[in-house]
Amino acid sequence: PIFEAFATSIPHIGPVGTAQVMKLLNNNLCYANLAMGASALEIAEQLSMDTDVVMNIIKVSSGASMAFNNIIGDRDLLRKATGPSGNMSKDIHHFQNILSNNNIPNDSLSAVSETAPDRLKKLAKKWNL
Repeated sequence: PIFEAFATSIPHIGPVGTAQVMKLLNNNLCYANLAMGASALEIAEQLSMDTDVVMNIIKVSSGASMAFNNIIGDRDLLRKATGPSGNMSKDIHHFQNILSNNNIPNDSLSAVSETAPDRLKKLAKKWNL
């Protein structure tokens, strides 16, 4: 009943602690999406494209993701995500520790997600956020 107060889906995923690992897996996938979105905007800028126009096209095209649309596409959320209360670096660090502790190589997901904080801070700085 407590979970039903704030969640619409309450699956049982495994033993105690597994849901936290699931949260970190999901968050790191989100961060990888953000890193790739920021990279796309950097490339667009280098190709002399208007990044605001590019961003609006991506938001309604096949390259869109919830992360891109909701965080990169919303400057207030981008400011919050890159500010002092953002959880990205912490979540990335914890996820990499889980991989290491389970002898799972640093795969492409964690390798890309770890670039997100710097890429997003660079984007926020460019936009004066």
